[in-house]
Amino acid sequence: MNLFEQYFSSYMGSRAGFERFHNEVINMPRDQFSDAGLNKIRTLSGYLLLTEGKLGSGGCSYKDMMLLIRNELSNDNFPKYRDCILEKRYFTFDNINTQYESEGRMFRHLMSLCAFFGFITSISRQKKIINYSKCKEYYLSDNEVLMPIARNNIMMLNVANNDFIKSLKGIAIDASSDYRPTYAILRYINDIDRPVTKFELSVLLGRIDDFKTDTEIIRRALEIGRVLPRTAQEQTPYFFSKMDWVNSDGTHFVYAASQEPDFKFNSYLLFLEAFDLIEFDRITDTYTMTAYATSLLADDISYLVADLERLLNVIDDYEEENKELNDLILYQRNPELLRLAREDTNFIMKMNRRSLNKPLTDRHGKRQRNRLIAELAKIQAAYMCQYAQKHVFRTPNGKYYCEAHHIIEFSTENGPDITNNLVVLGPEAHKIIHHACQEEIDNLFLQLIRNSALGIAQFKEMATIYCCLTIEHINALHNKHIITNNEKAELLALVAP
Repeated sequence: MNLFEQYFSSYMGSRAGFERFHNEVINMPRDQFSDAGLNKIRTLSGYLLLTEGKLGSGGCSYKDMMLLIRNELSNDNFPKYRDCILEKRYFTFDNINTQYESEGRMFRHLMSLCAFFGFITSISRQKKIINYSKCKEYYLSDNEVLMPIARNNIMMLNVANNDFIKSLKGIAIDASSDYRPTYAILRYINDIDRPVTKFELSVLLGRIDDFKTDTEIIRRALEIGRVLPRTAQEQTPYFFSKMDWVNSDGTHFVYAASQEPDFKFNSYLLFLEAFDLIEFDRITDTYTMTAYATSLLADDISYLVADLERLLNVIDDYEEENKELNDLILYQRNPELLRLAREDTNFIMKMNRRSLNKPLTDRHGKRQRNRLIAELAKIQAAYMCQYAQKHVFRTPNGKYYCEAHHIIEFSTENGPDITNNLVVLGPEAHKIIHHACQEEIDNLFLQLIRNSALGIAQFKEMATIYCCLTIEHINALHNKHIITNNEKAELLALVAP
């Protein structure tokens, strides 16, 4: 049995199998994707945000969205980024029924693009809800941050929770689906170790069939990719011959209009090219990985975390005005951080070591706090104030609010930026540390010790596992009455030369 029989036997030798095979290619929304295209996505997010607080929890139709946005515009409620041509086409009308009949198809096409980028999810075929947090990621982004945000989203994209891909006919997404096409494409290009064609990426990695996970799809793609000819001109007839997609007269089957896999999947590859993940050579019609993508796969931590860390660093370079954006991004990606921590018991240790070995700096070279480390500390504390031992309040996005404080101060005491040196507090408790009298500060630290939120064990790990505790740090802990005289002696013994 050859590879094609092993993996694709049910598709071989028949017109029905040929059509079913290509119906399983992800049929992307088609939009010219460039910097202008990315700005278009941000513009669409702004129009969707006009509906925030005005749609019921039960969802609405695209027709309802058109009407509500039209009403907001007629009341001079405009988004920051406007497209007057788009407004005139979709939101200037007297009769919604007439307008939707003439423009509804193209409006739904735009909304498919929004669904792909995570702005819209379906409750039912007709009822949709808008993910306002995801819209704000794009809407709050300036031109420097917009592309890294979009790139991170497509790096994170999983078919299991992408509403657009789940809605496609011919593709079955179920509970076992766990496939990230971007990672699969980058891993394939990296491991196949040659330039690749649009055809092979589309049929080997842009399809979802009974194989639904990264591991099995990449493995199959690599096995088949290693026997394929190098060029698209050779690959297509070779693939068709191996699949026995041949007419009685010896000619190969011919694609129907718009059925070509590299046409259907093309927009996805355009996105990856626009986001500096792959490069297209127009002379050879082949793709290679960019230096950025290569560095992600070579990183010593999850490629998802590496890209997220770099994104947050870019945003932090723009100071406090982007705090809301930073918080939104972390909130949206919290489930992924939880998954990584759950799947790898050493994940937090790896992240701590990474923070020590690769400290973040801003564009001026100043040492910068790692927001991912702070978020991991909050995850460990279940977003509860470790002083009050309870949740404080929910933010509008549903997440419990809390703050991470460096026990050995980050700036004034050169405290290590790792979870061992962080305590999670509500805003009132945090203010006590920075603004209260010494007696109240001492009482707060004493309560944290009683609550097991502080203890010598975590500082011993800083000395032995992370090798980041200094004599100055130990003195700082002792001066704050966080460790006793005996504990100070124990720690000094561990860091002694």
